[in-house]
Amino acid sequence: MDPLSRSRSSHFHTYTVYRRPTRVGVSCCKEVSKGRIPAAIKLIGYKHQNALSPCVDAIIFYTEKEKFCSDPKALWIQNRLKDLKEIVD
Repeated sequence: MDPLSRSRSSHFHTYTVYRRPTRVGVSCCKEVSKGRIPAAIKLIGYKHQNALSPCVDAIIFYTEKEKFCSDPKALWIQNRLKDLKEIVD
């Protein structure tokens, strides 16, 4: 596994940093999870990521310490988004 890649568990895909040939680090989700993020995990915001290889279309949920890559087409997404602030880079 690339030393810059991290994964919380097999159920969720976390935000990953990839290096492109230009030596510029690219932070993105390469995979998404359709699984719900448990209500016990406190989310502080989100961002929509557009697909641009190697990145995929995703909703990135932010916690204090982690980022979760979720499928924007998953049915539960809209309920979690309505109470969160969109994070703008």
